[in-house]
Amino acid sequence: MYEGKEVCQGCGKSGSESPRVSKNTLCDRCKEELRKAKSLNIENSCEYVYVAQHIFACNRFDFNDNSLNELIIELLLAFNNPYERGTGMESIKDAFGDNKIYVNIPKRILEPLKKFAHTMEQFNIQLRKEKDAIPEEASKAVQAEKDKIYNEGIMKGRDLLFQLNNNEISQNDFIAPQHYKL
Repeated sequence: MYEGKEVCQGCGKSGSESPRVSKNTLCDRCKEELRKAKSLNIENSCEYVYVAQHIFACNRFDFNDNSLNELIIELLLAFNNPYERGTGMESIKDAFGDNKIYVNIPKRILEPLKKFAHTMEQFNIQLRKEKDAIPEEASKAVQAEKDKIYNEGIMKGRDLLFQLNNNEISQNDFIAPQHYKL
């Protein structure tokens, strides 16, 4: 680590004020500022597009769930750069109505956002179908169990009548208290 008298070529601080790897390199603070400037150059060189997105455009998992729409809005706001000029007017998912936000995002992320929104919407639709099928499946299972119990009862009833007819059991057997067995 260099801590001598030679100054940093970026900020002009000596090595004792701002230590760096070697005499001829930038200090950590200047390296970070240079990295930020480079990322801003890349961001500013992007082509931007205006996006008008309806807030409730995507299908919901259920009536109260709005998480997919909120996620898309948060993503758009995170990429929004109001200082750049966009070309054209796009939307992630078309919808009609007044509840829209207007953002200016890099054009290169528009298609991936559209694909993400479409994929997540299809996932929500599939989940909703599966959720809606649960009551019907449960109803069928309950009905099958009722039918099984009913048919077992009929068989046991026939068996009792057969045993009474053959004098294998008496009417007093019905009067005596019985304990329920599983």
